[in-house]
Amino acid sequence: MTARASRLGACVAAALAVASLLAGTSSPVGASPTQDGPAGGGPASVTVLSQDLEVDADGDFSVFLQVDGAPAGSDLAVDIYERITSPADLAASTTTNPAGEAAVFPPIELAADGDTTTQTSGFAISLFGPDDDRPEGAFSYELGEAGVYPIRIRLRGSDDELLTSIVTYLVRRPSGDDIVAPAQVALLTTVHENAPIAVPGSSDGTEEAATIDPKWRADLDLVLGAFADRPALPASFVVTPESAARLAADADTDSDAADTLAALQAEVGRDGRELTGAPYVDIDSTSLVANGLKDEVIRQTDLGTRTLTSALALPEGSDWPGKDTWVVDQPIDDATVNLLADRGVSHLVLTSDAIVADTAPTRLPLPGGRTEALIAGPPGFGSGSSGDGLLAGYQLLGRLAATASITPGGTATALRIDPEEIDPVQLTTVLDVLAQPGAYLRATTLDGAFTNGPVAAAPVTLSVADTGELGTYPALVNETHQLLSSYASMIIDRPDLVQAFERPLALSAAAETDLGVRRRMLRRVQAELDRRLGAISAPARERVTLGARDAQFPLALTSTLAQPVKVVITLEASDRLAFPDEGPIEVTLSGERTVVQIPVRTRATGDTPLRITVRTPDQRHILAESQYTVRSTAVSGVGLLLTIGAASFLAIWWGRHWLNTRRRSRQTHPSRGAARSSPTDPVEADDPLR
Repeated sequence: MTARASRLGACVAAALAVASLLAGTSSPVGASPTQDGPAGGGPASVTVLSQDLEVDADGDFSVFLQVDGAPAGSDLAVDIYERITSPADLAASTTTNPAGEAAVFPPIELAADGDTTTQTSGFAISLFGPDDDRPEGAFSYELGEAGVYPIRIRLRGSDDELLTSIVTYLVRRPSGDDIVAPAQVALLTTVHENAPIAVPGSSDGTEEAATIDPKWRADLDLVLGAFADRPALPASFVVTPESAARLAADADTDSDAADTLAALQAEVGRDGRELTGAPYVDIDSTSLVANGLKDEVIRQTDLGTRTLTSALALPEGSDWPGKDTWVVDQPIDDATVNLLADRGVSHLVLTSDAIVADTAPTRLPLPGGRTEALIAGPPGFGSGSSGDGLLAGYQLLGRLAATASITPGGTATALRIDPEEIDPVQLTTVLDVLAQPGAYLRATTLDGAFTNGPVAAAPVTLSVADTGELGTYPALVNETHQLLSSYASMIIDRPDLVQAFERPLALSAAAETDLGVRRRMLRRVQAELDRRLGAISAPARERVTLGARDAQFPLALTSTLAQPVKVVITLEASDRLAFPDEGPIEVTLSGERTVVQIPVRTRATGDTPLRITVRTPDQRHILAESQYTVRSTAVSGVGLLLTIGAASFLAIWWGRHWLNTRRRSRQTHPSRGAARSSPTDPVEADDPLR
């Protein structure tokens, strides 16, 4: 008895134990009825319970099956097809009719009892090469070349009608001088939950909207647990920062969320794992750039980095492995590629529709020469054979291996894992295979794929991206950021007050959010910022009287904000007033009422209008305006001298005028003097001197 025949006997004697079957058999295994399947009729189905993938040139390819709903007299037919040598062959293998049927093995009879709802069966194909002896058994088959061979399994009724069929893959390892360039498979897990719509200070259920969905968290726990069970398996994670922030917030009050966050932190921090960079939310960066919002992409980049650093407990200021990689789910154009390159993003993971022509999954140089891309695919996790996760896993692995086998130099691809869509059996199947050394498949990180994967000979051409018209959204974004910048310039040692607005502003850019909703979000943010900026007031009109040339007058400012803020005051008047403090006056408002003493120098008496404007420190936003009237009753030194001089001049002039008038009067009337010395005067007549 041969070794393969002995293994077959042991397999049957052990009631078709899965482990024994996978050890290899040289002939089909007959049906083994069971009674643990669902009762009642239903469509016939074939489910894979276990199978091999890669086998040696002289090895056994074993498949263990469960058959449900097969009528009496049914059997299984197994077909092997020619090696996949072209993309057309690979495409055909994804249907129920692969290209190039090579052989049909003898049918495997199922239980004759048609009332049996569930039964198990299986087979093992014994391989041999051109120079080897043919093994015993009807399921022996010669495969002379390494490669990937489709295997079709058909469930037939008693009259040979086809009830259902499945296709899987046999991967024959290289031998002798065969050389195979393996596929660099970067496992990429997406951690993303659609963002809520929330505005700080609003009463729209913000706290409830910000809570992570427990179902989403449970799906993520399953994936993280699968990687934790395989700590040596390389993998990458793309974590939406906004989702990580909400998970971290939930972890403060929810022990389950805390466990999920700890598991995520452990996996992204494990040796052989990496975390990509990401914008704060999932944005259509090309649309933003095309609509004049380059700054929004930059803000998303910076906020995303800060958020991941905080939520995932990364070292401050660190450039972690994978930070230079972005995953972009929308078509991208040259301008956006160059903008991201300017921000340090040199690697992109793109979808297949992002490039003009089909190309082999390799490292793709992009226009500009500073960026390379990988194409995510083929579609696998969350797709495949419905209800058969194990078969879907092997189908995905077989297609990856086939792509590598027909691509000179091998391939490099990113295999996306979405926790919300992945079948747990499919996930563990793929991870288990990739965790073992293989000739055609090699697990790596994105950084490993960009480092070791083959490079396309020439840059690819990017598809024309549909940038779309964003209407008034770009203007609203810029206006709102300007308001936030003005508000931020007022805040003292409270960055959290500003950061509370960064989140809803960034949320408005989410590609998954309707444009009308995005505009409403911005208007609500503007309304809240306007309310806070409008909390500063000053008297509309005021009159002050100054009795000195250099004086001060009080300006009362009111703030209804709960924290101290900075403002600047500017003064505008004619040259009748001068202000010793050149430029704006910076003031800190503490409490509800702050009185600021404004120094002023008057250059003239009387009333002078003075316009007082209170602005944010960046001087972009007017907070309050006042119209003061400054009355000066003080006489200046120069004015006093002028007055005294004028009075003296008038006095001298008047005195001289009076004297001159007297002289002219005497000359005009001389008789007035003679009358005083008349001889008839008795005194003067008796004067002896006369």
